[in-house]
Amino acid sequence: MAGTQGGRRGRKSGDVAEPLGSLAGAASTSTPGPEACSACGGTTLTRVRIVLTDSTPAVFVSCHACEHKGWYEDGGDGTEFGLDWVTVHSAKKS
Repeated sequence: MAGTQGGRRGRKSGDVAEPLGSLAGAASTSTPGPEACSACGGTTLTRVRIVLTDSTPAVFVSCHACEHKGWYEDGGDGTEFGLDWVTVHSAKKS
Protein backbone atom coordinates (compact mmCIF):
# COMPACT_ATOMS: atom_id res chain seq x y z
CA MET A 1 0.00 0.00 0.00
CA ALA A 2 1.23 3.42 -0.84
CA GLY A 3 1.76 5.79 2.09
CA THR A 4 1.92 3.23 4.93
CA GLN A 5 5.09 2.32 6.76
CA GLY A 6 3.85 -0.97 8.22
CA GLY A 7 2.73 0.64 11.49
CA ARG A 8 -0.68 1.48 12.82
CA ARG A 9 -2.66 3.95 10.80
CA GLY A 10 -4.49 6.92 12.28
CA ARG A 11 -2.38 7.38 15.43
CA LYS A 12 0.55 9.72 15.87
CA SER A 13 3.65 8.13 17.34
CA GLY A 14 3.46 10.33 20.47
CA ASP A 15 -0.16 9.38 21.29
CA VAL A 16 -0.64 7.05 24.24
CA ALA A 17 -3.56 4.63 24.12
CA GLU A 18 -6.01 4.87 27.02
CA PRO A 19 -6.17 1.61 29.02
CA LEU A 20 -9.43 -0.24 28.63
CA GLY A 21 -11.52 -1.05 31.66
CA SER A 22 -12.26 -4.61 32.63
CA LEU A 23 -15.46 -6.36 33.59
CA ALA A 24 -13.46 -9.06 35.35
CA GLY A 25 -11.39 -8.92 38.48
CA ALA A 26 -11.46 -9.10 42.21
CA ALA A 27 -14.30 -7.35 44.01
CA SER A 28 -13.69 -3.91 45.44
CA THR A 29 -15.19 -2.85 48.74
CA SER A 30 -17.93 -0.93 46.91
CA THR A 31 -18.94 -3.73 44.54
CA PRO A 32 -22.08 -5.66 45.52
CA GLY A 33 -22.01 -9.43 45.52
CA PRO A 34 -19.51 -11.98 46.74
CA GLU A 35 -15.72 -11.66 46.62
CA ALA A 36 -15.48 -15.28 45.47
CA CYS A 37 -17.74 -17.67 43.58
CA SER A 38 -20.08 -19.56 45.91
CA ALA A 39 -19.89 -22.65 43.67
CA CYS A 40 -16.13 -23.04 43.06
CA GLY A 41 -14.36 -20.32 45.08
CA GLY A 42 -12.97 -18.61 41.97
CA THR A 43 -12.15 -14.92 42.35
CA THR A 44 -12.22 -13.82 38.71
CA LEU A 45 -15.79 -12.60 38.40
CA THR A 46 -17.54 -10.51 35.76
CA ARG A 47 -19.81 -7.83 37.24
CA VAL A 48 -22.34 -5.86 35.22
CA ARG A 49 -24.57 -3.22 36.77
CA ILE A 50 -28.11 -3.39 35.36
CA VAL A 51 -31.53 -1.93 36.05
CA LEU A 52 -34.43 -4.38 35.94
CA THR A 53 -37.68 -3.53 34.16
CA ASP A 54 -39.30 -2.50 37.47
CA SER A 55 -36.41 -0.02 38.06
CA THR A 56 -34.62 -2.18 40.64
CA PRO A 57 -30.83 -1.61 40.44
CA ALA A 58 -28.95 -4.92 40.37
CA VAL A 59 -25.53 -6.38 39.66
CA PHE A 60 -25.16 -9.51 37.51
CA VAL A 61 -22.15 -11.58 38.61
CA SER A 62 -20.67 -14.48 36.62
CA CYS A 63 -17.68 -16.69 37.50
CA HIS A 64 -15.04 -17.17 34.79
CA ALA A 65 -13.98 -20.57 36.12
CA CYS A 66 -17.32 -22.40 36.38
CA GLU A 67 -19.82 -19.93 34.83
CA HIS A 68 -21.98 -19.84 37.99
CA LYS A 69 -24.24 -16.77 37.85
CA GLY A 70 -26.11 -14.61 40.33
CA TRP A 71 -27.93 -11.31 40.67
CA TYR A 72 -27.34 -9.03 43.65
CA GLU A 73 -28.91 -5.87 45.04
CA ASP A 74 -27.01 -2.76 43.93
CA GLY A 75 -26.99 0.08 46.43
CA GLY A 76 -28.18 -1.87 49.46
CA ASP A 77 -26.57 -4.64 51.43
CA GLY A 78 -25.77 -6.74 48.34
CA THR A 79 -28.49 -9.31 48.99
CA GLU A 80 -28.61 -12.06 46.36
CA PHE A 81 -31.77 -12.12 44.27
CA GLY A 82 -33.04 -15.56 43.23
CA LEU A 83 -33.57 -16.36 39.56
CA ASP A 84 -37.36 -16.51 40.03
CA TRP A 85 -37.35 -13.07 41.69
CA VAL A 86 -35.23 -11.58 38.87
CA THR A 87 -37.48 -13.14 36.22
CA VAL A 88 -40.63 -11.61 37.77
CA HIS A 89 -39.03 -8.16 38.25
CA SER A 90 -37.54 -8.04 34.76
CA ALA A 91 -40.67 -9.12 32.85
CA LYS A 92 -42.27 -6.63 30.50
CA LYS A 93 -45.48 -5.13 31.77
CA SER A 94 -48.43 -5.37 29.39
